[in-house]
Amino acid sequence: MLVPAGFLVLLMLGAIAFDYSHLYLGQRQLASSAEAAANDAVTFGVDQAAFRAGQGYVLDPDLVAEAVSQSLAAHGISGVHLDAPEVVLLSATRVRVTLTGTVDYVFVKAVPGVAHRAVVHASATAEAVSP
Repeated sequence: MLVPAGFLVLLMLGAIAFDYSHLYLGQRQLASSAEAAANDAVTFGVDQAAFRAGQGYVLDPDLVAEAVSQSLAAHGISGVHLDAPEVVLLSATRVRVTLTGTVDYVFVKAVPGVAHRAVVHASATAEAVSP
């Protein structure tokens, strides 16, 4: 009599562990993509005309936004429903990329009254500096 009940408890704990590991994986993918997008933004987003004129590294907001969107498209985040990225130029050479998305649970959906998804956030900052 206790073996089926113990098996059910073990199955439920395994399902919860799987869902939380799925949530952690989604958050790590989001963080990795935010870091890559920020790095791509400061390398691709440098205003070439200002650099050649001797003004040093200056980021072009349009190029930065384009670099972030291309970087996110190239990474192909799976398992996370991504919202629009927030790109903020903190200074002429520094950018912050913030990503927000939702991760759907797999097994916890079967439990009534429990949330079916979780919101995850990730933010990364990068700065263009001369070597």
